[in-house]
Amino acid sequence: MELLFSLLSFVLAWWQPAPQPASLAEVVAPVVRVIDGDTIDVLLNGTTTRIRYIGIDTPETYHTQSPQCYSREAAARNEALVAGKEVRLVADQEDKDKYERLLRYVYVGDTFVNEALVKEGYAKPMPIKPNTLHAAEFKAWADEAAASRQGLWSVCK
Repeated sequence: MELLFSLLSFVLAWWQPAPQPASLAEVVAPVVRVIDGDTIDVLLNGTTTRIRYIGIDTPETYHTQSPQCYSREAAARNEALVAGKEVRLVADQEDKDKYERLLRYVYVGDTFVNEALVKEGYAKPMPIKPNTLHAAEFKAWADEAAASRQGLWSVCK
């Protein structure tokens, strides 16, 4: 029995679960650039990595000939929330989108950035399966923002 216990202790001390790839883990990273209202670049493992916020969509700054309605405001608000700060990046089901950007929920301290952008009227919900952990919340927050004519809901058609 003592030999079995010693062997078991040795195996447990030696065995470590395989580390999750850095791209899938919940990580903290400094923001190096704000691209627009729902996309940032962070420094991850010494490499600049593009992050696309999950579940939301802000008007496009770089849209064909001219920026979409409220795109500059959304980009400015995102910059105010995250520029020069460390963000906590949390995955859902899929790691990357078709453009190879990491898909993440983004937090600065206790602020859920995706939530703030929707509640304040800078973003609309954009649920894409299977990354729908907060889809119902995003819809409810957007409905409240639209009803109170927050942000883009006050000026964009």
